[in-house]
Amino acid sequence: MIMRTVRNQPRTTREDLVNDLKAAGTIVTKKTIGNTLGREGLKSCSACKFPLLKIAHIHARLKFANEHLNESEDNWVKVLWSDETKIELFGINSNPIENLWRELKVRVAKHQPRNLNDLEKICKEEWDKIPPEMCANLVANYKKHLTSVIANKGFATKY
Repeated sequence: MIMRTVRNQPRTTREDLVNDLKAAGTIVTKKTIGNTLGREGLKSCSACKFPLLKIAHIHARLKFANEHLNESEDNWVKVLWSDETKIELFGINSNPIENLWRELKVRVAKHQPRNLNDLEKICKEEWDKIPPEMCANLVANYKKHLTSVIANKGFATKY
């Protein structure tokens, strides 16, 4: 049951597995689950807490923020925010479109699509549900993002 669940839902936590087994009448600990998964060759991992930035990235971020800090909001409204990457794991997240992609990914993850067709359908549905106000808010807060980059001297920010 454990391996079947993990194969069907790779993001399942040990706690979820403990609860599933408890509901089925078997009581085990998270440690036992971890040992079982380890014997089957599976490992656990967690995502990085912040982007891994090289010195060149830090300098580029700082330069961009300083050059564009005093531009008006009207100027930012005219910008076509595009993103050519599918998923940027360690991106700098100073581009508002990246925040929209993140919002879409969070919404899609709640549905746990099982195949490519499900993924495409869910992505389209969830994209249509994102309110235009969210886009406007991201553009309106762009100056705050640049100020944060400058304050952190180009290093990672909360945005």
